[in-house]
Amino acid sequence: MLSDMSRGERGGKKGQRSSLEEDFLFALRVFGLPAPVREHRFHPKRRWQFDFAWPEAKVYVEIEGGTFSGGRHVRPLAYSRDCEKYNHATLAGWAGLRFTTDMLRGDPVGCVRLVAELLTSRGVELEAPGLDFPEDLAELALSCARPGKCAGKETRKG
Repeated sequence: MLSDMSRGERGGKKGQRSSLEEDFLFALRVFGLPAPVREHRFHPKRRWQFDFAWPEAKVYVEIEGGTFSGGRHVRPLAYSRDCEKYNHATLAGWAGLRFTTDMLRGDPVGCVRLVAELLTSRGVELEAPGLDFPEDLAELALSCARPGKCAGKETRKG
């Protein structure tokens, strides 16, 4: 599971990354996926950015935090703007995935597997052996990769 501290919120200052986004990056690293570009600006005239992008494959991931707390992504005007952005991205040849806080907290391995599938479908060759693990072992690998944690429990050193 991703950290209980993850809230999917940006934290106040523009450009400040949420702990949920940091956990997502961590999961990508644990399973050996290529590092994405963060805050990638994809449109030549608009200031639209993707949370994470693999520009060579035209793949993006958006983390949609605050879906149950009335966050920005679910407010009417922001939702409309997001739809406009995603439509223009599609017209420009981009393919993307959107993950909510619950999706990333509840099934981080499944989210990473979806990213791997999309990257592969767009011609990116992956060397991510951890994604071939059975679900329970993949979850354990993710939880144990965090220093001092294993299966969501604190562990003692030495």
